[in-house]
Amino acid sequence: MTLRIMSIMGGGKWTGAAVPALEQAARLSAAGHAVLFACAEGPLREEARRRNVAVFERARLPSGARAWEYWRDFRTWRDCAEIFRPDVVLVHRTPEMLTCGAALQGAVPVVRVWHDGRGRMPGGLLRACVRRLGVLVAGTSSTVACAFPECCEDGAGTPIFRTAIDPVVFNPDGVARRLRAALGVGPDDVLVGAVGRWKADRRWPEVMDILADICRAEPSVRGVLLGRGEMELPLRDVVKTLGMEGRIHLASAQEYPDALASFDIGLAYMPGSDGSSRAALEMAAMARPVVVQRFGALADYAVYDGFLGIDTRGEWRPAVSGLVRDIARRQAMGAAARRTVLDRHAPAAVVRDEVATLVTLISRWRGCHGVKGG
Repeated sequence: MTLRIMSIMGGGKWTGAAVPALEQAARLSAAGHAVLFACAEGPLREEARRRNVAVFERARLPSGARAWEYWRDFRTWRDCAEIFRPDVVLVHRTPEMLTCGAALQGAVPVVRVWHDGRGRMPGGLLRACVRRLGVLVAGTSSTVACAFPECCEDGAGTPIFRTAIDPVVFNPDGVARRLRAALGVGPDDVLVGAVGRWKADRRWPEVMDILADICRAEPSVRGVLLGRGEMELPLRDVVKTLGMEGRIHLASAQEYPDALASFDIGLAYMPGSDGSSRAALEMAAMARPVVVQRFGALADYAVYDGFLGIDTRGEWRPAVSGLVRDIARRQAMGAAARRTVLDRHAPAAVVRDEVATLVTLISRWRGCHGVKGG
């Protein structure tokens, strides 16, 4: 079954929820479905063109600071639906959900993809708008099931779009592990790494406290925060305050998979702004055991083979120390983690499930509106 899918992502930045939104559009397009991607002019639209995803050029989608202008697109969405005739419309932010949901109400199923990995509850007004407009809801983690428990009219539950990880790009075979040499990490040292933007909402000082505890307990351990962002200087000050200069490093890497392969153990403390915890899966794809906090989207991965879930602050050091001291267990967990990603997050498996989910959502909407299948 070939689907006609319109995906709308407000804003033009190539960051946050825009990343999984465009990657999903590209996957579905490559699988042979007709996909039309709408976003504002900017890096996101350029990336869509680079990936050969059809772009709806008439969409203006102003910035959030000028949200009232979204209503200009009310007629645009109707015109687009009449010309493109989508089977389903995916919207990734609330302003587009309101305008597109109102414009296409009762005509085309509109699905709000909730990119939240931290269990943030939407307000009552938003939930009321979802019900009033007849918008369906899907999410990028199981936290959405708590956020919108009443949005499943048939009681079937809230579907989840899983994150896709390319096992060819993230392949541990034959990598040089250059980051270890750049940091001066020896062959007998154990490098424990965490990945993400250096932003205040990621609670990096807490991660550094955990790494410092592990370093004090395990002389062979070195820690690294891999990323970039506005908190670089404050985080370097934290390293000095902790007395961990030479033991905990801040690093950026152009050869990202190679940098992940330099890790011996991965840590994942906070979900990312894209509503998932992509970095945890990427570390796992590189055959590294990943220790995750049972919070938000990370709780979904805590039950995976090759992952180790942590509930309290006091569990981090003994959990990681156990892996530091047992290389056989570390290697076995790393191999299991890669198998998990290959089984559950390879692009082919993800796109197959995405199509099945979209077909189910379309059928659900048609059943609620008394529309016969086309």
